[in-house]
Amino acid sequence: MDYSIYSLFGLERSASPMQILQKCKTQCNEWTIGAVRTRLCTKLTSEQARLSTEHVFMEGGNYLKSSAAILLDPSSRQCYDAWLDAQSSQIPE
Repeated sequence: MDYSIYSLFGLERSASPMQILQKCKTQCNEWTIGAVRTRLCTKLTSEQARLSTEHVFMEGGNYLKSSAAILLDPSSRQCYDAWLDAQSSQIPE
């Protein structure tokens, strides 16, 4: 399964900075506390979901923004792409 940042945002590795920014904005707009609570209620008891919602919401938002920042900074993106290539190669590091 692909757990890359590109997959998180539904992007190809060749995506432009504008495409990345647009997808990030879309994801951040969809990442609401209500959506998090609803999703947690499908996985946890109501009480566990209630207690976890704010923390998951805050951490998830930070993760989305940090992930987008990696792809929007050219040197960070180049390093990340090299790391992805190393992960997918059959040659041990």
